[in-house]
Amino acid sequence: MKLVDFEQAEIIQPKDWTAISQEARDHFDAIHQGAWGWPVHWARITVSKKAGDSTTVVVSDGEFHTGKPVYRIGDNVELNLQEYFGAFAGGDESWLALILRGTEETIEVQRPFETSDQPLIESKPVQRGTVKYHTRKAEVIVQPGTIGPAPQPRPTIAETNCCVAFVRVTATGVQDIVVNQAARVKTVFEIEGRLTVVEGKVETLYQATQAIVTDLATVAAAVERMPDPRLIDQFARDISRTRQELQFPDEARNYWFDQALVKDLWDLQHPDSLVRVQEGLRFPYAAVRNSQLFIAQPDNPDIVVIGGKYVLPAYDEVMRIESPLGSGRVDISNTVHTIQTAHTGTTSTTSIRYGPTVKVCENTSGWNTADLADRRAGEIFAVSGKEYQSLGKTDNPWNNTELGRNGHAQYAVQNVIRDTIVSTYTYYTTETYGLNGALYAQTFLSSQMMVATRIDLYLTRVGSTGDITLALCEVLPDGTPHYDRIITQSVVEQADLRVNQWVPFVFDRPTLLEPGKRYAWFTVTTGNHQVAANSGNTFTGGTKFQCSDGIFSQGSTTEDFSFRLYAAKFRKSRVTIQMEPIELENGMTEIQLVYEGWEPAGTSRPWDIKPIGADEWVPMDGRDPNPLTNLPPFCNLRCTLVGTQDVAPMLVMDTYSRVQTGRCRSDVRAISDEIAFGYATSTIRVVMNVDAFDPNLHDYDPKIMVGGVTINPTAVTLTPDPTKPSRSQYAANFSLGAPATSARLRVEGTSTSVVAQAFVQDIQLNAY
Repeated sequence: MKLVDFEQAEIIQPKDWTAISQEARDHFDAIHQGAWGWPVHWARITVSKKAGDSTTVVVSDGEFHTGKPVYRIGDNVELNLQEYFGAFAGGDESWLALILRGTEETIEVQRPFETSDQPLIESKPVQRGTVKYHTRKAEVIVQPGTIGPAPQPRPTIAETNCCVAFVRVTATGVQDIVVNQAARVKTVFEIEGRLTVVEGKVETLYQATQAIVTDLATVAAAVERMPDPRLIDQFARDISRTRQELQFPDEARNYWFDQALVKDLWDLQHPDSLVRVQEGLRFPYAAVRNSQLFIAQPDNPDIVVIGGKYVLPAYDEVMRIESPLGSGRVDISNTVHTIQTAHTGTTSTTSIRYGPTVKVCENTSGWNTADLADRRAGEIFAVSGKEYQSLGKTDNPWNNTELGRNGHAQYAVQNVIRDTIVSTYTYYTTETYGLNGALYAQTFLSSQMMVATRIDLYLTRVGSTGDITLALCEVLPDGTPHYDRIITQSVVEQADLRVNQWVPFVFDRPTLLEPGKRYAWFTVTTGNHQVAANSGNTFTGGTKFQCSDGIFSQGSTTEDFSFRLYAAKFRKSRVTIQMEPIELENGMTEIQLVYEGWEPAGTSRPWDIKPIGADEWVPMDGRDPNPLTNLPPFCNLRCTLVGTQDVAPMLVMDTYSRVQTGRCRSDVRAISDEIAFGYATSTIRVVMNVDAFDPNLHDYDPKIMVGGVTINPTAVTLTPDPTKPSRSQYAANFSLGAPATSARLRVEGTSTSVVAQAFVQDIQLNAY
């Protein structure tokens, strides 16, 4: 700071006096900015209500610090706030913020000077300017907040503004004044006092830390000898799955694991149970409707309905395989009659689960375990009401292909789960009946995919009695007919048989023949009938067989039956079938379709929906947003059959073709069966993986039940899965207090949305 010295000066100009003040101000600003530097803060200011006036507040003298310049209020400032609440309703309130603003003011001082030549006789004073005062002035402005019923939030203050206080006003005037301590300049004395307290606490903390370090060193040495709990969790999980795979007998164990594929381990009859076990622990339905699938226009000329239930695109019949008419004659009832038990397989069943609440569960691989492999069909197709029982794979060589080895397949995308049995014909549901009569058979090779409709036989003699049953069946690995695996059949009554004519045996249902696969047809009759045959290897595509005991078949090396196989030639490659609308009161979030049929390679059978109010049809695929997100109460439904002129998909529309619509609840409670421990314990750890999880929407609370008492966890950790962001893992630790020999798992969950819902993928319990 400069020092102005006038000792040797003969003349002093006004600017020299001004420089003194300017130098002092600059030096003050520099010290303030460098040493203190309080930005947008206030000091020495008080705010109070004016005595006897509920509409006015008084702001006292004080300073407004801005980092470098410092502004001063000066005289007390009175603010009448009437204009900010004069029009309030009775219950309204608002918060006002008192904001400081800095301004520069210049004040000129006038002083009278005597100008008379004879001041003792006559006075002539003249007002003239003397000095100017340049002051930094702090002004107070009001920033109003929102108006409404109490409580109302305080106004948001910008970082560049300094708020001295907040004032709450109502229709009756000023109610509260809250000083904004966060913007107050703290004195060095205050800072010193706080620092002294902090130093004392830091010293205490340092001493405590030293003791903890010593203790932790001891603990660390012991922990090194202990396995990581996560390793124990992994062991228990793998051992549990191995026990399931190897079908170990049930015994009391202190570990337990379930993939929630079936309901066996969950007490659905418990009064607190509220859960849906369907490839995971899922939120139950708040409303559900199960109804039969119906075609809206069964007389549609673009389709044909065979037997009242088999739906195909309209077609014409063309001959695909022919064994020429020959001069041979074969009596087809000249052997001892046998009674053969046969089973007709059904076409494969498909289930489609669709909707925003439908999420794919990665536990589906668990269906391959030995104790669940035969139960999958009954679980996923349960909507149809049909019972499924696996009789194992047939001994057909087709099972040795990659397609057959898969057994089951699942094609899944987000919001859609599609389950199907990949073989064209399956024996999960069968029809059993007896065949009484002699068995004559003919094998043939299907060189191309086709939908067979009938087989014609040329009869050279018709007996007076006896119908003829022609059955189409599969072939054993040795090339002989598999009489126990019938695909379809046809019965022609004796009255309809004709001599020296091709007699059509129309199948009772359409039949899909796969390329490169051998099939056989055989006749059963008790009548004295005769069928034409040819010789000399005229037909090279198969072999004629005769069976007298229902087991052994003797093939012929010299002749084959004369026959013609007809198949469908479809008129259109794409046909749309309108179904009757589906509905659910108050809206649906899920649709499940279960139906039989086939869908050969190169064909497709897509489904579309059109919710009420929508203008366009939407495919039932994984697109986002899902059309069921808006909870439509009514949807139109259609299926499109896409194929070629030679092959097309097929639908079976019978009482087992079902559609189920549902809407989920916002809460779930799963109660396990009683879990018996191998030894008494008081410490339990529960680990469960939750998929489709959003912490902003979902919350789960694992608990333990011992003797009817519900026990909350002592600690719960939630860890996102690094390999799958949508999945998180809950790990909960429990202290039972007293040792227990058994317990139940209780999983409670909530969702703030009935559209976006999580599910428990798997869960395990370890009782230490």
